[in-house]
Amino acid sequence: MTAARILVVDDEPGVRYFVTESLSDNDYQVMAVEDGESALDLIASQKFNLVILDLQMGDVGGLDVLAALRQQSPDTVTIVLTAHGSLETAIEALRQGAYDYLLKPCDPDGLRQSVLRGLDKWRLEQQKREGIKLISDISHQLRNPLTTIGLNLELMERDHAVERAHYLDVVKYEALQMKGIVDSVLTLSRLGAENVVATFVPEDINLLVMQVVAAFQAQAEDKCLELVFAPGADLPRVLTRHAYMIQLVTNLVSNALNYTVEGGVFLSTTFDRERIQVCLEIRDTGIGISPEDLPHLFERFYRGRQAIEGYIPGTGLGLAIVKEIVELHKGNIMVESQVGQGTLFRVWLPAIVERTPEKN
Repeated sequence: MTAARILVVDDEPGVRYFVTESLSDNDYQVMAVEDGESALDLIASQKFNLVILDLQMGDVGGLDVLAALRQQSPDTVTIVLTAHGSLETAIEALRQGAYDYLLKPCDPDGLRQSVLRGLDKWRLEQQKREGIKLISDISHQLRNPLTTIGLNLELMERDHAVERAHYLDVVKYEALQMKGIVDSVLTLSRLGAENVVATFVPEDINLLVMQVVAAFQAQAEDKCLELVFAPGADLPRVLTRHAYMIQLVTNLVSNALNYTVEGGVFLSTTFDRERIQVCLEIRDTGIGISPEDLPHLFERFYRGRQAIEGYIPGTGLGLAIVKEIVELHKGNIMVESQVGQGTLFRVWLPAIVERTPEKN
């Protein structure tokens, strides 16, 4: 999970130091500036989860910064710092959208608790917004196959028996598409729950990849494609959720085969001793991904131009699931691609390395 980004805005060096030090034990990225002008510059160019804001500053006061936040970054949670004499200003800040206020001097525990509550509020708002977007996306994705099914059922009622077999095939295909969408959404939902509590076991990544490759050999042969796995020797094991890691490799291999017409799909594993990570590479000689599609590749329901123009089947959720699984395993994923030449995915996973006992 990405560390929360916090901006501290106060014209007193002692307060900036106190707030920064109070939050130093937590996994936060904390920046501190001394005036409202500097805060406005940062807000215009960067995103913050939470801002701790002094109300009484120079020409650009706390309420001015709060107004800019409301306009430019409405999701950002604001906690205002105020002295006893400016309590009315703090109340006005709450009316204008601040989440909480703390009286100077505040104690470290009170500050940390207010920050925790503020970040919880930010996460809940993000989850709510993502949930609304997901429902909208699902509705849109299900509408097309439902419309097609309805149309073909009407044609089956009207037309001759000869044509009914074709209409029935279309209905079956669209029903499978809908099932794929529902299954993928359920997987994403389970992954969200697994981020809270997850149990991992040590696993040989080579054996796991071999299982997936064996399952896809028939499909590769049917398309006259190579499907080759070159396992790295003496790889350390990685901590995995077996079923999810199988799905990760399955999604990547399936994608590679779907988008490859000639040549093949080539997998390999290596161990990077400096990074203490195992790397899984999946390279294909397929149609490639356009530069404008690459930044959106892991977004839910996103389908690139080549996929749409080439009528390549898919739900637009496969790579979103891959990214969620990688993050669940504390790894990272990178992609390189050139249109007409193919695509390379690299998945990095933390390795289990046994420490050699020190000699006395």
